This record gives sequence, structure tokens and C-alpha cells, in this order.
Amino acid sequence: MNPFAIVYLSNMYRYGATQAANEIYHTLFWQGTKWSNALTSACGPAPGYITGGPNANAVRDGVPASLAPPAAQPRQKAYKDWNGPWPDSSWL
Repeated sequence: MNPFAIVYLSNMYRYGATQAANEIYHTLFWQGTKWSNALTSACGPAPGYITGGPNANAVRDGVPASLAPPAAQPRQKAYKDWNGPWPDSSWL
């Protein structure tokens, strides 16, 4: 069980998940496209992609320290469900 009680697979609602990753970083699922978010866009990302999960080293890896979460969080809570471009660096 993770602290968010979510499935770290994208868009798994159709398969019984009550909470799943809504966004993943990839140019196919870019912000503003019909595939960007499982809850707010027309299609959402394809189901079953594995997200990166928590990243306790997010700031060291290039995510701005002002972006909390994932910054300034305990190891298991260093996760944010987003697919933001640079400078947020959601893919790091």
C-alpha cells in the first residue's frame, strides 16, 4: 500500500481502480491534448503505463524546489500526478 492509495498505472478506472495515475510524461500524452489527463481530457493516456512513482531525489534530479510535491516530501510521498514540461521537469 502506498500513502496515496493509488495504482501507479495510468488510466486504470475501466479495469476497477478507484484511484490511478491520471497523467504520465510522454509527448503523445502532452498537456492540452485529448490524451493528457484520464479525468479531464477526452481520452486520457492509454491504460496500463507504469508511472515513475515517488522520486525522493526529484529536486536533485532537476525538478524545481518550489514544486511541492514532489519536493519537500517524505520519500514515499515525493510524487505528483502531472506531465508538465520544462522547467517543471515531470519526467525526471
